[in-house]
Amino acid sequence: MPNKSNKLLIAGLIILLLGAGTAVWVWFPWIFSPQYTIRVATGPAGSFGQKFLSAFKRQVSEEHPRVQLILEESGNLQESAEKFQSGKYDLALVRSDHPAAASGGTLVILRRSSLVMMVSAGSPAKSMKDLVGKKIAILEGTPDDDPLLRTVMDFYSIKPGDLGKIALADIAGALRRKQVAAVVAIGSPGPGAVSEAVRAIVRATGKPPRFIDLEATEIAVQNPLYEEITLPAGAFLAVPAIPDDEVKTVAVTVRLVAKNAMLNDVAGEITRLLLTTRAKFAATLPLAGQIEAPDTDKKGVLHPHPGAAAYIDGTQETIFEQVMNQ
Repeated sequence: MPNKSNKLLIAGLIILLLGAGTAVWVWFPWIFSPQYTIRVATGPAGSFGQKFLSAFKRQVSEEHPRVQLILEESGNLQESAEKFQSGKYDLALVRSDHPAAASGGTLVILRRSSLVMMVSAGSPAKSMKDLVGKKIAILEGTPDDDPLLRTVMDFYSIKPGDLGKIALADIAGALRRKQVAAVVAIGSPGPGAVSEAVRAIVRATGKPPRFIDLEATEIAVQNPLYEEITLPAGAFLAVPAIPDDEVKTVAVTVRLVAKNAMLNDVAGEITRLLLTTRAKFAATLPLAGQIEAPDTDKKGVLHPHPGAAAYIDGTQETIFEQVMNQ
């Protein structure tokens, strides 16, 4: 009898192992593949997103030699989002206000780009209401039809005819001669277009610009694809601190989005690598320090990928656990 029981036990174990192996083969075929390819639509050549993903590609190849990231540059984030929606790409950099952001799951937030409204130091304008009907210059590089710009201008009933493009070199002169009442730009804290505009104004006038607070809470409630944000003092220039106080405004997020069909463990591992290596990349790409995990409470319009959420929340299952659950 004992021998018969042992034989039955061994047979049962063999069947269990064969079943588990078959399940892994069916549900996780990438484990047995000689190479697992992930196609990524990046931003334009030379942009932070493109540079960061190029560095990240090297990190992935070191830790997972069988995983290959194929990066394809895009003319802009709009084009990157359209590529993602074509279904031919597994990952893409997209803005939160493009439909592509909601058609996939967020792995990480790369950065926030805020809309800032600057006036000269001696301007009588104290709020956006004081700028209605006045000429407002759009800093060159920000498209006239940018969705965030359009949303904020519509909120304050500022007419398109009162907006006009201006080159960086002409900002200070236009403010000094009162040809424009304000300058609007979209950018991130630290080095970039807004910081360059601030420096240009300081060089030409000897005084830093003032920043106008927006009714950020109301704008974000009406437009949930944007976020209320408070820029800290010194966000665009540390010495002297510019702005010299906090500024309330709204921001659009730039996200790395994955197909919903991407395997959870793959999405989770990519998310882990992104979040654990950002400090390493920050030495050469300072903006990498702004990379952060998405909110996982699922209350917003944009959701994290289930695999990313599992890693972030600490509920990520091992492959064995997933097979046993299946």
